[in-house]
Amino acid sequence: MNGTLMRALLVAQPRGGSGGGAAPSSGNAPDPTAWIALGLSILGILVTVFLRYLDGARVKVRIRPVLFNVGLMGQTVTYSGGRWPIPDQSYGAAFKRPDPGEVIELAEIVIENAGRHPTTVYEIGFRWLGNRKHWRKRRIRHSAVPTAIHPPGQEGRVFAAGDEFRIEPSDVVTVLVDYWGLVRSHRPSGSGTIGLRGAVRVAGRRRLKLSPRKSQWQIPDSAATSTGTATTLPARAVIARAVGLAVLHSGQSTVGDIYLLARSLEAALEGVWLEDWKSNHDRLRQFVKDSPEHFLLYKDGMGMEFTLMFSLHRELDAQKDVIDWADIAQPGLHKMLSSKAGLTMSSPNLDYESPDSSKEMNTAAEPDSN
Repeated sequence: MNGTLMRALLVAQPRGGSGGGAAPSSGNAPDPTAWIALGLSILGILVTVFLRYLDGARVKVRIRPVLFNVGLMGQTVTYSGGRWPIPDQSYGAAFKRPDPGEVIELAEIVIENAGRHPTTVYEIGFRWLGNRKHWRKRRIRHSAVPTAIHPPGQEGRVFAAGDEFRIEPSDVVTVLVDYWGLVRSHRPSGSGTIGLRGAVRVAGRRRLKLSPRKSQWQIPDSAATSTGTATTLPARAVIARAVGLAVLHSGQSTVGDIYLLARSLEAALEGVWLEDWKSNHDRLRQFVKDSPEHFLLYKDGMGMEFTLMFSLHRELDAQKDVIDWADIAQPGLHKMLSSKAGLTMSSPNLDYESPDSSKEMNTAAEPDSN
């Protein structure tokens, strides 16, 4: 191809006069055939480069915020557009904004192979820019590869489980991951926001493949949720996140109704989280003892109950300054459920009576010692 182009350039040059050193005459025009050959040669080079591009790996990456429902057995996933935060117009008249304790905010990373040949992708995660070491230097690039989440009992679209995939031409792989953990661990940033972009490593390529810059998530340091502009969260939202992520990462066959658990524990805490670690730990253990019905699904003999306790304590400690402790959905829920559970487990066929009245009945039934 290069030889053809050089010959076309030589032929296309204007020819000189009959004398060796004579200048070319103005009436001697270049050969049109040579110019056509030159154009065809350039066109052939462009076609070769384009075909080379089509034959290579063409991976497209995009990210979308996801609300994973933990109030209906964890089987529904509410999708929205790729923008962050989720616009208010995403909720129509028939679909109200979900309660913060009813959903877990996750991210969906979509990887598409638009090329003609299969390709391998790995290290699926995020890329964002940090602070500058010096004002004349570029900002530090940060990367993170969260563990993929594979929800149990899912229907419709299936989220892939793993960190490396072989993608066929015109195929798509979607991965569900948690992004709030890495966002909170890198606050505050130099600019007051974190520009989060999806990132994928493509086999055979040196650089990461990133999601479009124009659609990156600009997450402020003060943001606490993706469903609005609130800077605080109710305790049930933090509880649902801690329990939900622990259950999803454990590989349980079912998620259960985490929303009810979150509301019950929120009511049991009564808007107070103490500074003493042991006191908070004892309160959580007492809740597990008083409300065993919430943990029946997670008694698998593998220490799941201990994992949930650890996750709850760690998350509440980490987010105690973000929690709006006055926002309790139903303050009396814990006492109501504990009373009903105790009645059902002790005497299911008898009417419930207060401890004081039972004590009086037992005293009256005792025989007279005289």
